[in-house]
Amino acid sequence: MLMILTMAAHHVRYRAQRVTVAREQRDRGALSIELALLVIVLIFAAGVVVLAITNLVKSKAGQIGGGGGGATGGTAGATAGGSTGGTTP
Repeated sequence: MLMILTMAAHHVRYRAQRVTVAREQRDRGALSIELALLVIVLIFAAGVVVLAITNLVKSKAGQIGGGGGGATGGTAGATAGGSTGGTTP
């Protein structure tokens, strides 16, 4: 994962440098294309980060909750059953 992020960082730096050079040379068509590619790369990188964080949170939630919301659902059911005075089947 670290290698992918390092490669992406080098790619973004390279593209940013090309944008700077194109801006200095007033090459507007290339500048627009480079900026569009830079935005696409940054959006992709943000998506990868969000996906990694989502997977981490889901795995930790499964470890904490014992299978996805077991602790919260059990507490709410016990409280509801206890407050009405009835028994839960």
